Amino acid sequence: MIPLHIKIMLHHSISSERYSLHDSAHASSEAVRDYHDELVMLGMLDKVGTTVYYQSGYKVTKKGEFYINYLLSVPVPSTKYVIEFDLPF
Repeated sequence: MIPLHIKIMLHHSISSERYSLHDSAHASSEAVRDYHDELVMLGMLDKVGTTVYYQSGYKVTKKGEFYINYLLSVPVPSTKYVIEFDLPF
């Protein structure tokens, strides 16, 4: 998965609106449509048709919810300093 897949998944997990990163031209681009199709093929998204509740036409599946929760559980890296020194023996 690439970052755009993850952005699309996160968007659909919190919003029923149509995905649009910057503008409507981006949302209707061939690349974004292809990525949506790939996520459907992977079982992460379901096509539900455009309704009052799902204006985007997609919703996250249980598999997609599990993946998102896994990503959110990854701890943020922290800095750890290590001092190296030679032992006398």
